Amino acid sequence: MKKISIYLPIEIKVRELNSFILIAKFAINYGCRIYLGSKSSIKRLIENKKSCGGSFLFKGGMPLADILHIRKKVNKFLILDQEISPSCLDFKKEIRRRVWPESEKFIDRYYLIGDMAYNASLNVLKDLSPNIIKSGWPSIDLYRDDFRFFYNSKVNEIKKKYGDFILFSSAFGFNSQKIINDFYKVKKNSNWKSVRSDLNEVMDFANSSLEEFQLNIDILKKIDQDITCPQIIIRPHPAEDHNEWKKISKCFSRIKVIYEGSIIPWIYSCRALLHRGCASSVQAYMAGIPTAYPILKKDCIKKAFPYKISEHLYNLEDIVNFCKKNINANSVPIKNFSDEFHNMIHFREDKYASEIIIEDLISLNIDQEEPYISNMKDKAYDFLNDLRNFFKIKIKDLLKLESNIGHSPKSQKMPGGINKSEIEELMNSIKVKKKFIVKDVFKDCVEIS
Repeated sequence: MKKISIYLPIEIKVRELNSFILIAKFAINYGCRIYLGSKSSIKRLIENKKSCGGSFLFKGGMPLADILHIRKKVNKFLILDQEISPSCLDFKKEIRRRVWPESEKFIDRYYLIGDMAYNASLNVLKDLSPNIIKSGWPSIDLYRDDFRFFYNSKVNEIKKKYGDFILFSSAFGFNSQKIINDFYKVKKNSNWKSVRSDLNEVMDFANSSLEEFQLNIDILKKIDQDITCPQIIIRPHPAEDHNEWKKISKCFSRIKVIYEGSIIPWIYSCRALLHRGCASSVQAYMAGIPTAYPILKKDCIKKAFPYKISEHLYNLEDIVNFCKKNINANSVPIKNFSDEFHNMIHFREDKYASEIIIEDLISLNIDQEEPYISNMKDKAYDFLNDLRNFFKIKIKDLLKLESNIGHSPKSQKMPGGINKSEIEELMNSIKVKKKFIVKDVFKDCVEIS
């Protein structure tokens, strides 16, 4: 049966999957068919399908040649920019470098989080201005109190296992010399001119971030020895060097380092949040969870929205006192958000961002398609690819080769991959009212209809 197809590629599973499940929930209500998978599997699906139709919803811009290649098989190329976030300092600069020059006329929609990003994009993406939509973010939808049920089971599991704790959400990015070196190797030859031209500035920031990271680790090691300080659990950022965190975790006797699933249930489980200017602070703010920003290196302060909604801590004593003061805090969800919140985030009481995006998407002139049918070629490809990866890992282990972490490894970005049983469980958890079917298309790619 022909339906509108929506192709949803995921780069970082723990950050993007649940918001795409929410998009799928509303898309099903409008009779759409959703293909959800890793970036490589969705691109592979689009290349292999015989028809031209549907819409491709990506997290940012692409080189013009890649956009044109995808548009040969889809009607609409859409962007839901997940990097133009509340922690952004210079919206104009960030937006300009995330859209490939001369690609604006081939982008059919550019969905943004709120007024500040929207106004900046109108200023720098003039050719795209008719197609810029102030939609809000599906991930912010999931921070609303009426979707908290989605995480109840995981929250209960975390609380039962770890009791009361303070969560430290790490977002230093550059937390080892290796990740800095590997990042430079990857970016110096990037086909994005904006990446190459800003590289020296980014490297200065990277080295400063590493210094700040090391200062924080020194403080945390001292806190770890203070038995009066409540339990702290550190959540590494998906893009950080996790091998470095594994080494550091061995230095702690009380503090735990845990990277497991989406951060959302971890925030709901904690008594208070320490963060480094990341968007997780927005969830804590909305949930009424005490939030603080440790400032140990003043030239690294990101004076964006997360900084403004947080208590500021300047030394070891401040951090310990914050933890002690809030270990028994009871959170009360915010009912009336600040004007600054509304300037940053498009938020409607009567409609979710996911609904706004899907309603706009189906208003576009999109050709319907028959479902993709897997074949023996797909199965052979998966088998050979798994075999190649198996030997690749074995050879690396044998030669003791270190992985290049200029880009985070798949084990961090896509832990467990994308599979039918997990997607079915998530769709059922989010209480999809219409009957739905989930099918494995091929490895790391499912169809929901």
